Amino acid sequence: MVYASDGRLVVVFRDTAGDFALVATNDIKYQAGPEKHSVVSTRFKLNETDEMWQTDGRASLTKE
Repeated sequence: MVYASDGRLVVVFRDTAGDFALVATNDIKYQAGPEKHSVVSTRFKLNETDEMWQTDGRASLTKE
């Protein structure tokens, strides 16, 4: 569990299915106004993100 510098909380769990997947959960406020925050989760494997980084992710992540 990590708090970002702006106060957002990020929680990552190891998946219990035994396939070494991770589940990351965070909250997001994507519209201005009185609406509440939404909770967003994503399930991924590190080999999937490593592959994305090696193919095209590295270029898009390093551009400013």
